[in-house]
Amino acid sequence: MREPTIVTDVADTLAGRIVAGTYPAGGLAPSVRQLAEEFSVNRATAQLVLVRLEAARLVEARRGRGFVVRDLRRDGGLDVCRVMLRHARLLPDTAVGLFSGVLELYHDVLTRSARVVAAHPARHDHRPAVAALGAFEELSAVGAAPGALLRAELDIARAFAAAAARPVRIALLNSVAEILLDLPEAAAAHYPAGPTGHVLLWRTLVTGWAGGVVPTAAELDLLDDVLELRLRQVGDRFARLLRGSPGAALRA
Repeated sequence: MREPTIVTDVADTLAGRIVAGTYPAGGLAPSVRQLAEEFSVNRATAQLVLVRLEAARLVEARRGRGFVVRDLRRDGGLDVCRVMLRHARLLPDTAVGLFSGVLELYHDVLTRSARVVAAHPARHDHRPAVAALGAFEELSAVGAAPGALLRAELDIARAFAAAAARPVRIALLNSVAEILLDLPEAAAAHYPAGPTGHVLLWRTLVTGWAGGVVPTAAELDLLDDVLELRLRQVGDRFARLLRGSPGAALRA
């Protein structure tokens, strides 16, 4: 087994313990010596594991103490949410809440971006969105796997965020995409009966944009409501998938 694989595997095991509360917030993570003994690795490898956990913002190095476990619920960012969701089998209720929050953020970024584009569609280059929609339609037509469909659908959302020229929103959307694509259940929850409804919604948005159509306030509100309902259904299906598969890892 190569060294990077050992570091990744041990760090992943410790991350799961931190998420589960085996190592509580404010307490000490295992020392280099303890890790070396438990996992039969050398001290250099054990040190790399702790550095990996620190980079993931799960622990914090404190002079004279070692590595202290961070309070994930208070100090965590989207990168920590991703780690916690990867270990969702340990705390399914927490995972469902986190996933709902991720979907809410996705909804907010997408609808705000769509409203910016819709206000003056001719000012924004629609070609990336048209290309992304075409790729999504092609994958839908051939019955592609849910993961591939979700990746293609998120590319359309990125086209809207990029056109709106809001760098922070683009960054948030990219983080959301990484989280969703890391969870097989997320893709399955998006397309329980196929992607037809998703294709129709995006086709309406993108063709209107390409045609220079300025939607009314009522139409934008309806779009907002449809997206909110669809994502709420995705969250409900994710919860059922997770709770119906105890012990199943959420990583591919």
